[in-house]
Amino acid sequence: MRLTRRASMMIPFLAMPAVRPARGQGYPSRAVRIVVAYPPGGATDIVARKVAEAIAPTLGQPVIVENRPGGSGTIGTGEVARAQPDGHTLLAMDSSYCMLPYVFARLPWDHAQDLLPVTVCNFAPVVLAVKANARWPDLAALMAEARANPARITYGTGGVGSSLHFAGEDFQHDAGIELYHIPFKGAGEATLGLLSGTVDLVMGSTPSAMANLRAGTIRALAVCGRQRVAALPEVPTFAEAGADLRRGRGAGFPDGQLDRAGRAEGHAGGEHQPAATGGERGAGDRADAAVLPRAGGDHGRHATGGV
Repeated sequence: MRLTRRASMMIPFLAMPAVRPARGQGYPSRAVRIVVAYPPGGATDIVARKVAEAIAPTLGQPVIVENRPGGSGTIGTGEVARAQPDGHTLLAMDSSYCMLPYVFARLPWDHAQDLLPVTVCNFAPVVLAVKANARWPDLAALMAEARANPARITYGTGGVGSSLHFAGEDFQHDAGIELYHIPFKGAGEATLGLLSGTVDLVMGSTPSAMANLRAGTIRALAVCGRQRVAALPEVPTFAEAGADLRRGRGAGFPDGQLDRAGRAEGHAGGEHQPAATGGERGAGDRADAAVLPRAGGDHGRHATGGV
């Protein structure tokens, strides 16, 4: 499958079965579980854990994060879609969710109805990173070699159909180059693949890449967005090199405890400090979050043409 055209935004979000829970005792009445649809170490996992820590005091109950990776996010998403719609099981996902109907012919849940978004947690820019000793001094050099040697340079992502896979294909389309995609089981494994020399570069996100960037084991050639990332002021944007990408991260719940959970994340404010990991604070607004799956779906329809 060759993904083309625009794939520029990723939006992680919390989500739940979209059935209104019966009224009764106050919410939450027990621990809240956030299911992360990806392995540990990726941006969605990092953001989910920071948000869980920030909202637990407001909710008055423990907030537990569990990883259920696999199937480009479909395993964890399916588990939440089957959960009781009582507000105690949430999904942490990214904008890959918007693309799933255009990547898979059938999904084991109703993509349009079964989950409702609650809030955008943060926007995490895409970053193109190479090993610290890579032969390319900048993005222009990498693109020049890629044009001269199509499909010889390899790039890794957290999986087929992920938002970073779309970002990688979008970059190739905009730059007029062809890279060879090697998918991994999550962003953490993709970074390990880069460090071991399995791939030449990775399309990652600033939260998942920041620790290695600061340690000097990998080097960023470009980040997405209209301006440079405050945490990486020396790294140019894709736009400065003739391409442009933008990626974000959000949250969704089931219809019933949406407002309480959304307010909790909103009240947490900047406590989960997305800027510290190279991200930007999200809208924190249910109305804004509700637009994202529809917008992403339109984007996915153009980007893939289905499978």
